[in-house]
Amino acid sequence: MVLSTGVDVSARRGLDIVTLDERRRFVGPPLRRQSLVDLRRLLKDVQPNVVAIDSPPYFCSSGRSRECERTLMRLGVQCYATPSEAAGKKHFYDWMREGQKVFRVAQDTGYELYLQGRSVRNRAIEIFPHASAVVLRGKLPPYGWSKKRALKKRWREEVLVSHGVDTEPLVSLDEVDAALAALTGLLALEGVFLGIGDSCDGVIVLPINEVDGRFSRETGGVSPTSP
Repeated sequence: MVLSTGVDVSARRGLDIVTLDERRRFVGPPLRRQSLVDLRRLLKDVQPNVVAIDSPPYFCSSGRSRECERTLMRLGVQCYATPSEAAGKKHFYDWMREGQKVFRVAQDTGYELYLQGRSVRNRAIEIFPHASAVVLRGKLPPYGWSKKRALKKRWREEVLVSHGVDTEPLVSLDEVDAALAALTGLLALEGVFLGIGDSCDGVIVLPINEVDGRFSRETGGVSPTSP
């Protein structure tokens, strides 16, 4: 059985963890508000083939952003820039520091950070749920949708459903993002992935083999101002 574990990181709410098998089925229920100790135990027990983590593995080595983030921006995908370690001392970046701890737990349990190569098997990969959703949908969400959690969750759930993932067990946006991480890991195991960035500052794995250019935005649908 091929397994992918996705981890959504929050310094305040804890970790949300989803594991999917090769048929896009949940292996156990989505896990909410988990600790680093919980994650370590799960990785040892479940032994997934890849661990997909929604966080940078470390701070930027120089400048105010990483190459992978600049590449996403050129594609039209908005993202947080990872600062230098000195700038990252601000409270806002607590989630990135927590994410770095997640990568260390993964490494301690046998999952080295993926930085290059044609296989992600037995690696910890950095993913970005919003970018994964855009790539899998082929479009950016409608204007305003990313600013409202309910609409953002709905849009990303539709991406999961279109790729065979049952979203019924997913209560929160964090769980949806963990499932997107796990799905990205599964596709990467199947050879459907593109690593953007460099070995100095980290590589974000996208669930696609190549990108033609900047993504266009969806139009229509429910207005983000609707109830």
